Amino acid sequence: MAESQEDESLLCVGADVLHTITPSAGLFVGEDLHERILDALVVKRRCEVEGNPRWKQLVVYAVVRVGSRFLEYKRPLDRGDPRLRGKYSLGVGGHANVDDTVANVDCRQMLEAAVCREFEEETGIQLGAHHSGRFLAYVQDEAEPVDKDHLGSIWLVDLEGLRPSSVASAEIT
Repeated sequence: MAESQEDESLLCVGADVLHTITPSAGLFVGEDLHERILDALVVKRRCEVEGNPRWKQLVVYAVVRVGSRFLEYKRPLDRGDPRLRGKYSLGVGGHANVDDTVANVDCRQMLEAAVCREFEEETGIQLGAHHSGRFLAYVQDEAEPVDKDHLGSIWLVDLEGLRPSSVASAEIT
């Protein structure tokens, strides 16, 4: 039986810990920074961290490239986080949660699995062998209410062998 969204177990980082790693809002790159954030991740129930300034929920975000074109996505009006409904995104993403983990898998592999799961949930396409993905950066922002709860982990996903028309609910521009 699937757990309710409020009971979902998410990967999070304490805001106090995060501020020692990335002391301000912005875009942050670097392998050392990535390793430090991976080491700081803990599992928390969504109901404990949603709207709680002591925690940042980790979200994976895939910027999707097909050749020289990028996926542009308008979020549905009838589902998902109400703060994001109807907004445009350059790519797809969502929470990294314990469903993305399996025994003896490190956090990096778990985040790669989360990228694949989120892409499939949003587009209906299984990435499988059709992609190569790599971590790019973290983004931390406080501009919008939804941003205050999240730390973004940005990934570039290069798709090969897919025609732009095969991406059902998104547009490649």
